[in-house]
Amino acid sequence: MIAAIPYFVAVVLLPFIGRYFDRHPGNRAVHSGCSAAAVAIGLALCVFISNPVAMLLLICLAVVGIYAFAPPFWALCSNLFTGSASAAAIAVINSVGNLSGFAGPFVMGWLRDTTGSFAFSLLAIAAGPALAAIGLVIMKLRNKTA
Repeated sequence: MIAAIPYFVAVVLLPFIGRYFDRHPGNRAVHSGCSAAAVAIGLALCVFISNPVAMLLLICLAVVGIYAFAPPFWALCSNLFTGSASAAAIAVINSVGNLSGFAGPFVMGWLRDTTGSFAFSLLAIAAGPALAAIGLVIMKLRNKTA
C-alpha cells in the first residue's frame, strides 16, 4: 500500500500540472526542465534523508516529475523539428530512452555490487534527469521560441 502512495499523488496532481502546461505552451522547455529537475532532486535527496516520511515525499516528487516530464517534452520536440527531421529526432530520442531503460538497472546493480550501497547508484540514476534539466534550460536560453 505504501508503494502506491507516490502514484496516487501523481494521479491527483498531474491534471492540474497538465492544465498549467497547456495554458503556457511557450515555456515547454522550462516545464520539461523543471519536471526533470524535480526527478533529480527527489532521487538525489533520498540518499541524504533517513526519515521514511520525508523520503516518501521525495519519492512522490520524483514520480510526479517523471510523469510530468513527457508531455511538454514530446510537444517541444514536435515544435522544434518539421517533416523527416521530426521523425528522425523522435526516433533518436526514443532509442536513447530505450537504451537507458536497459542500462539504468544494469548500472544501478553494478554500482550497488561495487560500492555495497545504493547511495551511489541512486545518485548515478539522478544524474540523467539533472543533465536533461540543464540541457533544456540551456536550450531555452539559446532558443527563445522553445
